[in-house]
Amino acid sequence: MLYEVEQKFPCRDLTTVALKLERSAEWNVTWSDKREQADVYYAHPCRNFAETDEALRIRRVGSESRIT
Repeated sequence: MLYEVEQKFPCRDLTTVALKLERSAEWNVTWSDKREQADVYYAHPCRNFAETDEALRIRRVGSESRIT
């Protein structure tokens, strides 16, 4: 099972952060091309996903769509 963790932080100097990440061998970070993602979130009438820390969404990347 895949488990996604997404965190966002403000960054004043992206170049410095990128260099530090690339030099950290334990994280094995690689950079990919920029891409746009569009998410559509769904609710369920019998389950409050916010209370259970869950989400049901369709993510579109280019011409592909996936349920995540």
